[in-house]
Amino acid sequence: MTILGYFLLVPTLLFNNDVETAAHKKQTVELTETVRTVVLIRHAKSSHENPEWIDFERPLGERGYRDAPFMGQKIFEKGIEFDLIIASPSQRTTETIQFICKEIDYPIEKILWDESVYLSSTENLLKIIRNLDSDIKTVAIVGHNPSMTETANILQKTEKIENVPTSGIVSVSFSLKDWSDLKPKKGKFNFFIYPKMYAK
Repeated sequence: MTILGYFLLVPTLLFNNDVETAAHKKQTVELTETVRTVVLIRHAKSSHENPEWIDFERPLGERGYRDAPFMGQKIFEKGIEFDLIIASPSQRTTETIQFICKEIDYPIEKILWDESVYLSSTENLLKIIRNLDSDIKTVAIVGHNPSMTETANILQKTEKIENVPTSGIVSVSFSLKDWSDLKPKKGKFNFFIYPKMYAK
């Protein structure tokens, strides 16, 4: 090989090496799985005091006003930090998550209000979760039954939950590269808590 040929070859070798290194780094990033957590929160107990209220407009009742901040304290005690909160815009879910946000210091203006969560199907909630941005690691969905209970059972198979009561909270984690990879029954059950568990 001539000296000229050697110097022409070296840049090519260096370039190919850089490409292989970059490709390896990209592959490593793509294969990295992250713990991603879904926290399902059912609204606190609502009021039926006024028969003229339509379902969407019913506010919390006395018990709901007591339970919502209490469960917010429990979330805080568990050290959970939400990257995103998605909530039904009904009156009772709105009041519930506002009380919780005050306890966990989550900015209310950052709540994503999604009308589809109101009277949602399980399939819709799974779609919402699978469409989450990959930067989000922990998400809370504040909604209603029966979808809260059904989704809690669809996400994992360890704990059979007969009913998520008002103010009930279920946490399930997954090891995923992206939310779109989420599959039913593959989650790790973390906890299921509700106000009556703490009643003395």
